[in-house]
Amino acid sequence: MKLEDKFAIISLNSLEVNHLSKLKRTCLNAIFACKVYLEKGLWPDKNYLKKNIDNYSEFEKSLVSELIKDNLLRKTNSIYSLDYVFEQATEDIVIYEADGAAYQKIIDEIKSHLLELESYQEKDLFLIWLLKETDLISSIFSKFESNKMDYLIELSLADKPLLAGRFSSHLVAKKTKLFNRFILSRSKNKSNNYYKGLSYIMPVFYRKKAIFIRTENRFVRKDERLEDLFQKLDERSISYKLVRDGHIPLVQIHNKYYQVVPYVINMYRFATYGSQLREVTL
Repeated sequence: MKLEDKFAIISLNSLEVNHLSKLKRTCLNAIFACKVYLEKGLWPDKNYLKKNIDNYSEFEKSLVSELIKDNLLRKTNSIYSLDYVFEQATEDIVIYEADGAAYQKIIDEIKSHLLELESYQEKDLFLIWLLKETDLISSIFSKFESNKMDYLIELSLADKPLLAGRFSSHLVAKKTKLFNRFILSRSKNKSNNYYKGLSYIMPVFYRKKAIFIRTENRFVRKDERLEDLFQKLDERSISYKLVRDGHIPLVQIHNKYYQVVPYVINMYRFATYGSQLREVTL
């Protein structure tokens, strides 16, 4: 499988099909950069990509058509469509979902390759650059692993100023990169008052990492909450897997992992009971 196909599988997973978001544009830039690097030996930056990608929609269409044909990518309903607070706004959202086995295999290959090396060659640094520019690195590697890689990056670039310059270039404008990072890297395990307020002002920010699924009854037991969640997923034809049971169950949806946390929200002075799905990195 070509590098651009591998990167497409892991970067487009869970992104919306019919909306060219800033994050999706960044991922498409990264996929195109893979192609350029392998075919021409060039390390393209945002200016090169701006001049050479004429139509993002056409590029995306030609890219995913082959992956869908090979059953490596499919279109499915988004889990965001189950969000009780924003249900009316999100019920028609369709996303890309990567084949689970292919997705995990690519992630495992990337991790084992980059963590086993004692120094990085240019091709390794190019891959790390793509992961950093798309912020996928934070969802693949732990903080400890990222720190180890940063040390090896610094070591590998110490006497290579030209390569260091390429590594410091960007796929997108700085403001876009900061926007993507805000979407992807904010706290996954808790919601403070700032983000609770932000969820009502700018709901798309909040919804990316925490999704509220309403239950039909009040004061429900854990097994009832899970049963209600799975029923709603089945109704939308969204595939899932119970990874771990317990007081805070863990489920896998769209190749991502979510804790199912008991949660109550107050809307219009009424308490609504259900579960909050909080994305976590394993």
